[in-house]
Amino acid sequence: MSGDHHILTDILEGGYILYTRHATTSTNTESPNPDLNDCSTQRNLGTEGQAEAKELGEIYRRLGITVSNPVLTSPYCRTRDTAKLAFGDRTEVFHDLIHIHLLAESQIPEPMKRSKDRLLQLFETVPHAGQNLVIIGHSHSFDPSYREIPFAGTVVLQPGGQHRGFTFKGLVELAQWRNEASTISNRLLEAIK
Repeated sequence: MSGDHHILTDILEGGYILYTRHATTSTNTESPNPDLNDCSTQRNLGTEGQAEAKELGEIYRRLGITVSNPVLTSPYCRTRDTAKLAFGDRTEVFHDLIHIHLLAESQIPEPMKRSKDRLLQLFETVPHAGQNLVIIGHSHSFDPSYREIPFAGTVVLQPGGQHRGFTFKGLVELAQWRNEASTISNRLLEAIK
């Protein structure tokens, strides 16, 4: 895990936003004007991505990460499918997530400012005690040291409260989640012996 190795301990206590990029998409191309109601016009999860999404949900359950309801997604099929495969039906579309790039922009046309304001409000809101808000979205650089989020990678953000911003705490790639889950499973097996 990048940053503080004890980030999992912090996540288990709750209070974080776990912003996850959708799982791996198939190699098909996306229409220049994708229809959000027609998955055939979009890049979608392939077999690998479907397996990654299921695995991500299983890892969260195995590690005991408490996830608040609902899990939020962008309206694209690949994000909705990732969320549903990982967390079941407890998902909800947050339309403004398709404009995640606005968080990095300062010169924004007036209609888009409302979208950015809603995104800021979302990312600044502290989850209920002991819970983490999971958001399934698209790649976005929340920290200058990372150009993009890998497929099924999770950015850990600590919200500061309304109008207080949020802090980048680290990036956890799917392989790192696997290692954490494996380490904990091995410790449990050793304890049983």
